[in-house]
Amino acid sequence: MLLGGSQTDHIFLHEGLLEHLDEMHAVGANYVRNTMSQREEQDLKPHKLLDDGTFDLNQWNEEYWTRFQNMLKWTAERDIFVQIEVWDRFDFSQDNWDTSP
Repeated sequence: MLLGGSQTDHIFLHEGLLEHLDEMHAVGANYVRNTMSQREEQDLKPHKLLDDGTFDLNQWNEEYWTRFQNMLKWTAERDIFVQIEVWDRFDFSQDNWDTSP
């Protein structure tokens, strides 16, 4: 049986993620939902932010993908299953459209 819950649905961008996963594991959680969110600050998008405020769609934002990789590693170490949602409608249905690559 899958049991879980987290402080956010885009958990890989959560500050203090390692501690949060430890807390989840300690109470028996073995499942988490992760959306590849675009609702965070502008520099936490999947593509590289350039000095002029635009994005280079041919380059990745290393921090974004490192956080995602760490989340997958750390959840696996704690036997926590991850549901990955590639996008979330809230990312584009409100105020985030203009800042999205």
